[in-house]
Amino acid sequence: MGGLLDLSRIPVCALATWRHRCGGGFHQHHVVNRSKLQKNDEARRVCERRHPEIFMATVCGNANVGRLADFGEAQAILLTGKIALFGEEYVRGVWAAFADLWIVRPRLDGILYNLPEDAPRSLA
Repeated sequence: MGGLLDLSRIPVCALATWRHRCGGGFHQHHVVNRSKLQKNDEARRVCERRHPEIFMATVCGNANVGRLADFGEAQAILLTGKIALFGEEYVRGVWAAFADLWIVRPRLDGILYNLPEDAPRSLA
């Protein structure tokens, strides 16, 4: 079926419509702040190599370079989107294994609590 456009291959900003105007190309953004991952090599490997489907998100350059994607609310939006795509049980299982790599365990529910009221309607 040549000529049909495969929409699943077109990148879309995971934060589109939330507090910014998309632009600046597309970037792969770490859902968990990259500076925190630099202190834990195993956690960085989990995010970047073993489970990028959960810990990496496509965002536009404006959201990434402008640091909007680093807000706690943005992290909640990104993870809510991952739950919608892959299912809550899968995301929670991957997150639990990731959290075990830290002395102070990051809590998924604590992050999701930050989901803003103005999150894109497709997620709320």
